[in-house]
Amino acid sequence: MTYKDARTEDLRALQYWLCRPLAVQDLIADLPLPGNVLPASLIPVQGRAQQELSAMLDAMIPANSAFRRNWAPIP
Repeated sequence: MTYKDARTEDLRALQYWLCRPLAVQDLIADLPLPGNVLPASLIPVQGRAQQELSAMLDAMIPANSAFRRNWAPIP
């Protein structure tokens, strides 16, 4: 079954992001930082955010949902 709407695409994009390892390059590309902030210092914060979002999605998406297919977030 294929779903095609903006909310579905957003959920799939979030799931894809949660399955990828974090990299400093992602922070540099996505977020303008003040000069006194080292991007590498934000990796632990970003990692905790990914863990929290993964746990939230895990709790909200039913076990038999098509949205769980092949979803394996990085712990």
